[in-house]
Amino acid sequence: MKKGFLALVVLILAATLTLYLLKVSEVEGFDFFNWHLGFGIILTGIGIIYFLRTIFNRKVLVLRKVHAYISVALIVAGTFCFLAYSDLLSMQIAYPLVGVVALSVIFLIIFTRPKARWDEGDNHKPGYKTYKERVAIEEKQREKEEKQREKEEKQREKEERRKK
Repeated sequence: MKKGFLALVVLILAATLTLYLLKVSEVEGFDFFNWHLGFGIILTGIGIIYFLRTIFNRKVLVLRKVHAYISVALIVAGTFCFLAYSDLLSMQIAYPLVGVVALSVIFLIIFTRPKARWDEGDNHKPGYKTYKERVAIEEKQREKEEKQREKEEKQREKEERRKK
């Protein structure tokens, strides 16, 4: 998972760098690119990668929560960059948009995150016996032991009678 994560981050950085180099070299059609769009692409892309890492990670719950918070922060920061790129940041609609994006990412994380599985213990293993079955088996063993002791005592008594 780490190698795939790093590969996707490098891919996003390479795509952004390519767009930047095309703008700097003044290729026609790439004059739309500026640093707001570049940071928006990088932050949102890495945020989405962290979001996917949150969903598919089977490790410790705390680590998944940290990845979830990082993904929310990165996606919100990327949204701010996109809003600054489109000049919507100065308008009153920008902050509700950021709130909607943040809440939607948080709800997606909550509802798509794998749930912690309950430890089923031994009761699904083959040969598992319930408490009543175990008590019944122990009772049968005690009865067998008592019968064995009684037989041994009877044999001792017979031997003692023979000796007399």
